[in-house]
Amino acid sequence: MHAVIRRTLAGLAALATTVGLLVAAAPAQAAPHALEFSTDGVTWSATPLGSIFGTDFRYVPGDTESSTIYVRNVRAVPTSVMMAITDVTYDDTEFGTALSIAATDFASGGLPATSIGAVPACTVIAPRRDLGPGRALGCDSTSRSPPG
Repeated sequence: MHAVIRRTLAGLAALATTVGLLVAAAPAQAAPHALEFSTDGVTWSATPLGSIFGTDFRYVPGDTESSTIYVRNVRAVPTSVMMAITDVTYDDTEFGTALSIAATDFASGGLPATSIGAVPACTVIAPRRDLGPGRALGCDSTSRSPPG
């Protein structure tokens, strides 16, 4: 079961990576990277986050885990971004049906609580937005495991 959970978390980690891939093409004079990533909105890195949830998170029946990912435009010009969940995989159909994920971008986007087994490929959870220079966008994801 732990191997299944790790693979599921790896699939959900694609959210942070996908954000970096869905950025509009940079002008020639732009910074070497367009976005920075953060889990707290204070400490930023040019490296996309490796996972939505911390590596120490363990699925316990009935538990809920939430995590917010922020992206910030570090260009001197507006940048178009969107967030999507991709590559969600699992080996156990019962687990994939029971575990749910929900997401919100605190505005018009989001994903209602959905079984990970029902999350379509490349599900947009924060629609395309133009972020001005220095502006950030946050997206909160919540995972719920079924009661024991």
